[in-house]
Amino acid sequence: MAAGPAFAQTTASTGTRTLRIAAPWDLRGLDPARGGFVFQRLSVADTLVATDRDGRFNPSLAAAWFVAPDGLTWRFRTDATRHYHDGSPVTAASVVNALTIARAATGNALRPVPIIAIVSEAEDVVIHLSTPFSILPAYLASASALVLAPDSYAADGRVRAVIGSGPYKVTAIDGAVVVETEATSPIQPIRRVQYRAVADGETRARMAEAGDAELAFNLPPAAADRLRRGRTVEVVAVPIPRARFVSMNVALPIFADLRVRQALSLAIDRAGAARVILRNPGAAADQLLPPFLADWRDPATPALRTDRAAAEALLDAAGWKPGAGGVRAKDGIRLSFELFTYAARPELPPLAEAMQANWRDLGIEARIRLGDSEEIPQMRASGKLETALVARSYAQVPDPIGTLTDDFMPPVAAGWASAGWRSEALEAAIRTYGTSTDPGAQAAARHTITGVLQRDLPVIPHSWYDQVVAFSRMVDGRYIDPYERSYGIGELRWIAA
Repeated sequence: MAAGPAFAQTTASTGTRTLRIAAPWDLRGLDPARGGFVFQRLSVADTLVATDRDGRFNPSLAAAWFVAPDGLTWRFRTDATRHYHDGSPVTAASVVNALTIARAATGNALRPVPIIAIVSEAEDVVIHLSTPFSILPAYLASASALVLAPDSYAADGRVRAVIGSGPYKVTAIDGAVVVETEATSPIQPIRRVQYRAVADGETRARMAEAGDAELAFNLPPAAADRLRRGRTVEVVAVPIPRARFVSMNVALPIFADLRVRQALSLAIDRAGAARVILRNPGAAADQLLPPFLADWRDPATPALRTDRAAAEALLDAAGWKPGAGGVRAKDGIRLSFELFTYAARPELPPLAEAMQANWRDLGIEARIRLGDSEEIPQMRASGKLETALVARSYAQVPDPIGTLTDDFMPPVAAGWASAGWRSEALEAAIRTYGTSTDPGAQAAARHTITGVLQRDLPVIPHSWYDQVVAFSRMVDGRYIDPYERSYGIGELRWIAA
């Protein structure tokens, strides 16, 4: 396979044993805003701030940081011992250069941060804000804020090579499918790594089964069960901060009525789908955010439930009456819409089919269309989205507020959540959470956000997510990062054959 010109990057490789990773995610580009998640998970590049496996913030390229009493100036002291893979030192000026370019990139996570300026002062990266923003470290820990060496960038700011500072360096990139890396230190037990994007979940499972991949991510539930019965791999599943939900265009007449959204939610047999399709009864969602995010759970919020009779009553009251072909209609409009989803998350198409059947029983027609996940934000922005079943991460910024802001907070809102819906109460709570340093005020804001989303259903929660990974029994030190920021390569060891 020939490398595309935007991805061509090759250096010499050494060593003979390669750790092979199969995952569903294509490399969308070298820019951290597009492909940074791949390079972060492969331990190629670092951010100013890191998080541990419990979500706490730790030093990374910044050895320490300080915030002014007014909350408007943050200082990040760079670690003078760090170097990029080309040998150049990690300086405050180089970090400023990378973050300045990152801020200008489309889709960068730093967009909501009220930054006036990012400057270097001796060893410090200094960030000046227009308003206090207490959660700044979470945004600086996101993959789109990865710091690359100055020589990574062309004169126009385009990323031409990924020169990071992590324990692994890029040795080759082949199109959007393969990334190869090599350890920068001879003491690393895993010397070479090959990442391969494999769209089909069953293919990833068979690669693990056949010994063609030491790590295979996002396994379909049926395939994971099959692998568990074998002896070649160990299947590990851990809860992660990700949820499946149905987003929609609330500006459309069908979805503008809360009663229709409530009926759609009440019709979904979440428990049955979790048991039969996901093979995990505990995955059925009773709120949008999963138990993994305990601080964001509100026990006072009434749980989502399945109640067909209540759903029928809501549709009747909203004026949607049984019509031709068993599909309800109102004022000449059929209760029919497109449900878009994608196979990169292999459980989504069968879940969509289950919902389609649930809704059909109520006289609701959902027409399933499969495509690429990248189409969803584009469809949302263009107004072409009707509904979509998605799996949404709440750890791209390692605080759920990052995703919630991206989805629901104008003018930034351009994520995967529903278009055409706004809530002043939710927006005020998001602002409070981001600016306050008072734990009590932040807790109240979290509960407000949870309550508004549960009451107004701008998205319809379906289920929560386990990351399911097959590990070869040829490696030890198996670990799944629940925040999906690392493949844990540094903790793996080869087991002698």
